[in-house]
Amino acid sequence: NKSLELQPENFEVFVKQVDMLTKYKRKSELAYASQLIIQRLGNMLSTAVKRAVLWKTLGDHYRDVTKAKAAAAQAYECVLKITPDNHDVALELAAVQQTKRNTVGKALQIYHDLAIKSADPEKPVRELFELYGSRELEEFDKCLVSAATLVFLDKASNIETKAYEQLMSR
Repeated sequence: NKSLELQPENFEVFVKQVDMLTKYKRKSELAYASQLIIQRLGNMLSTAVKRAVLWKTLGDHYRDVTKAKAAAAQAYECVLKITPDNHDVALELAAVQQTKRNTVGKALQIYHDLAIKSADPEKPVRELFELYGSRELEEFDKCLVSAATLVFLDKASNIETKAYEQLMSR
């Protein structure tokens, strides 16, 4: 906190502090540090990048420390409004949303969008394979398409290749 008092615009220090407090699960200190940085920066939050960093950090805090999935999703959505092409944050948002039945549709949409937009569609396609093959969804035709995509991309694991072969034999 002392280094932030001397240079409140130093985001690297803030990010390192948040990472450390998150790692050691020091919830109250992390919440306090986040409040302090937001208060200190006040009008200095004029750039979109700085706002995105704060929202991302807050989302990570909600996801990892307080386990507040809805709050994490909301923070990640704010990041995506500021930086819509941030595929890493979109993956994190989808991962949070796939954990609840009422938001799994949003997660599927994000994964589909990323499979099209991403330079490397392996991660979103693999997540689609897992979701469509899950007990909750059991949409095996879509699971087959995801597995076939991974096979075509030469990114399929042994399990995905076997699932592809079994689904094709039906």
